[in-house]
Amino acid sequence: AALPPAVVMKLDVEGEEYNVLPNMLAHGVLCQLDAVFLEYHDASTRHRDIENRYKVPPAFQKTINYLVTHAGRCNVTIQTLGANEI
Repeated sequence: AALPPAVVMKLDVEGEEYNVLPNMLAHGVLCQLDAVFLEYHDASTRHRDIENRYKVPPAFQKTINYLVTHAGRCNVTIQTLGANEI
């Protein structure tokens, strides 16, 4: 028997990740997905630190993990990416 198709999203919102993910969770959208590929942007380093601009800070990764694990029956997998990895 064939598996049902997966619902996958690439999120590339140019620094609005901190706003978008909690809103998606609050409105029940995040948990309808099977996987999210998240391209992280740190707007605070836009002009100063180009090399580290796309590295996901540990605090942000911890926040993502907390959101998903405390969402009840939420089985979404969130994979963070550097710029243009996918």
